[in-house]
Amino acid sequence: MTGIEVQVTDDGPALFEVVLQDSRGDAIECEPWERELYAEELRELAFGLVLSREVRPLPAGAIRVRVSPDERGLHPDVGEVAALLAERILH
Repeated sequence: MTGIEVQVTDDGPALFEVVLQDSRGDAIECEPWERELYAEELRELAFGLVLSREVRPLPAGAIRVRVSPDERGLHPDVGEVAALLAERILH
């Protein structure tokens, strides 16, 4: 089973953090540009989904997303993660 954990807070410093984990829960090491590209795509998709359903201010605080692989060692598609993040922002 794939684990996607999302934490959204409306207070505190503005932060958008994405961590891809291995099956042990350790952060996967990757190039900074790869991490930034993934985070930017996730942010754009999730915020687009939110704003397409409801006109509202986006969270002003921290958004933290942790993504773990499924039993085959595969991470979910960024679209799946974005959909879950959008639902969390809307509720």
